[in-house]
Amino acid sequence: MRNTLYKVLIVFLLFLVPAAAFSQDIKIGIKAGVGLPFYTGEDYDNFISPLETQIVIGWGGGAFISLGFDMIAIQVELLYTAAGGQFGDSSGSWVNYDNFLEIPVLVKLRFKISEMTAYVFAGPDVLIKAGDFDFETFDADGNSTATGNWIDDNLEPVQYGLVIGGGLDIPMGSYFISVDVRYMLGITTRHNEDMPALTGQEWYQNNIQLMVGFGISL
Repeated sequence: MRNTLYKVLIVFLLFLVPAAAFSQDIKIGIKAGVGLPFYTGEDYDNFISPLETQIVIGWGGGAFISLGFDMIAIQVELLYTAAGGQFGDSSGSWVNYDNFLEIPVLVKLRFKISEMTAYVFAGPDVLIKAGDFDFETFDADGNSTATGNWIDDNLEPVQYGLVIGGGLDIPMGSYFISVDVRYMLGITTRHNEDMPALTGQEWYQNNIQLMVGFGISL
């Protein structure tokens, strides 16, 4: 079964290759979007038990530059990202607000679809702590009951992640609109070795994002 899937994938890619007709290109632009940030990690799971991870809305935005060579492009982004996470139950919730300067470096594999360009991408991500990491608690009716912030000495100033995703560029003359969906997987922890054992060290920031951009081809 697995060999059959590999063969189907190879045939699919061979059909796409003739449609990929690019020269060298440079693109710059801005983008913004919404996210669904959350934490993973054994210590995080132990800390919130018996509560559960809940949905919280984040956002982000910034600028990008892309340098393309035929089917391959390298894109560097500088984003301000409001992430964090939320957990709770029917009686209330706890929300963390973690803000970063985020620098993804993405390798994009591009395919022409009519006048549009579809792409998949992956690459490393650097998340630099921006401001305090705050928290807020809410009761069952959504009323704020307490606020505070995590102690900086227990937090890593820089975290690292991996970004994967895909999207579409829609041309408008020399300009274009981009839409992409991405998943940021945290690969280093939010907490350092000074974090008390009760909270634990292994809290990994994750984020699912929908980004919309506007740019120009130079």
